[in-house]
Amino acid sequence: MKILILTFTFFYSVILSQNYCDKDFLYENLLYSNNNIDLKEHYNSLTGEYSFVYCGTKGVQRNINFNVKLTDEEKVKLKEKYIDLKINNKILCIIVDDNQLFSSISITYKHDKQDCASNEDDRQALIAFNSFFLQIMQKKEEYKKALYWKYIKK
Repeated sequence: MKILILTFTFFYSVILSQNYCDKDFLYENLLYSNNNIDLKEHYNSLTGEYSFVYCGTKGVQRNINFNVKLTDEEKVKLKEKYIDLKINNKILCIIVDDNQLFSSISITYKHDKQDCASNEDDRQALIAFNSFFLQIMQKKEEYKKALYWKYIKK
């Protein structure tokens, strides 16, 4: 009986840890100019690490790293939105007239290989997810404090 309980406990903990990992993701937003990265935002939901790097014509002008944790409930909402929108590991790639990448936004669960979204429905789904993600982040005090200039009214 003890072996059965220990086995059940072990498998239950494995299942819980897999569900936890399934909620975690990587977010990346890149803006390019002349084939150089002008802006890079990166977020790891497992660690809570958020990185914001802005490069202007004179090199790195802002390099901000901070921690902002999402709750499990927020992670579940994001995962549900991701599934509802049927994003399936696509990247929002914005290409400009001269066939150069201008912007890319990616949301990655389980580090699967990603390709640029090839149709308008996929692009709109990625834009919707990005907006949903940013709405959640912009409510966080850590985000507001670290990226304060986004909240200054001009």
